[in-house]
Amino acid sequence: MAVYGHQLNRLKPLFKFSEESFYKTIHLNEKNTRLVQGARSELLSDVDSYIALHLRRGDRKPTFYKGDHVPAELFVEAAAASWSRLRPDEPDNLTLFVATDSVTALREIIDLTSARYRTFSLFHSANEELRALVSPREYVQKEFDLLDVEERIQSTRGMIVDFALLSGMWAEEDDLVPQALVCTFRYAEFLLSDS
Repeated sequence: MAVYGHQLNRLKPLFKFSEESFYKTIHLNEKNTRLVQGARSELLSDVDSYIALHLRRGDRKPTFYKGDHVPAELFVEAAAASWSRLRPDEPDNLTLFVATDSVTALREIIDLTSARYRTFSLFHSANEELRALVSPREYVQKEFDLLDVEERIQSTRGMIVDFALLSGMWAEEDDLVPQALVCTFRYAEFLLSDS
């Protein structure tokens, strides 16, 4: 590789360093490992690849968009465009993993995709323990701090499972990781998945 890469390739060493640092710093406990592996097993039981979508509808508003939230249509368009570049011979074989803090946002995605694509989220899980991790409301930091400890723990576990499927973190060698991630904010943790 050239000393100075171009575009995303220029950042690959940073992504690789971040990924290694993340793996060395954050270790899942036994319960979280079981939840992540359970979600992966359920999602990936009949697919060979997927694209991840992250829609946050709580207290964070994108500065680059003129509305309250980026419309679900734009997420679906971005996922379909990514899929057509990655798998041009399989336009309808797309599976989406949707991580969101909003039942409304998930319904919008399903309404837009159900006729053509498969969609999975913790909301859809057959596993009651995974469904219990679903965010009970749109995420607002000031409100999160007021929740009782058990609800904060459950919400954090849900974020960990969502993050693992969004980013591919903590994946075993044979586990699938997302082919692409569509999100509105450039969160540091999501940048890891670009590597």
